[in-house]
Amino acid sequence: MLQSFRTDTYNPDWVGRAGLDLGLGYCISFARGLSPDEALTRIGLPGVYWRNWTELRGRALHQQGRLPVGVFPIGDFAVLVEEDGYLGTLSAWNVPLSAGTVAIVVRQDPCAGTQSLTILENGERKARLVGDENSESGRADLLRLACEFLDLRPGVDDVTGPVIGMPVAVP
Repeated sequence: MLQSFRTDTYNPDWVGRAGLDLGLGYCISFARGLSPDEALTRIGLPGVYWRNWTELRGRALHQQGRLPVGVFPIGDFAVLVEEDGYLGTLSAWNVPLSAGTVAIVVRQDPCAGTQSLTILENGERKARLVGDENSESGRADLLRLACEFLDLRPGVDDVTGPVIGMPVAVP
C-alpha cells in the first residue's frame, strides 16, 4: 500500500531555510475563509504578484524602511507573512482581517526572541498568549500551536511558489 508523503505532524521547515527562511523575527496572520486578494484589500494594500517569496523579499531589502508582506493560500486560510514585522498585531490590520471570521496572529520578536499568539473573532480579541523563552528551552512553539489549532499542516511547497504582496513601509 502506498502512503502519502505529507505527514500529519507539524514541520517547521515551511518557515525555515527550506521555505521562507524568516530568521529571527516574523509576524504571521491566519485569516479563515479569505483569499489572498481579499486579505490584502481588507488591510488596504494593493496586491502585486511575485514569482516567489525570495523575489519579494529581495525587493523589500533594496528599499530602506520596508519589510516584505506576502500572502499565501494554505487550506481555507489566507496566510499573511511579514519578515521582522509586527503589523499583524496592530488593530489597523487584525480587526479588518478578522471581520466576520476568525484570525490568529503569531509574532516572534526578533530582538527579544519571544513569541505571542492572539486569537481574534469578528474584530474582537478573544485570547492572547505570550511566551518568554526560546523553543529549545522547552517553551511551546506558538506558531506550531496555531497551526495545530487550525488543523493546518503547511509545507515547503505551500510557500515556494508565486506570492501576492508588496514591500510595506514600516510606520
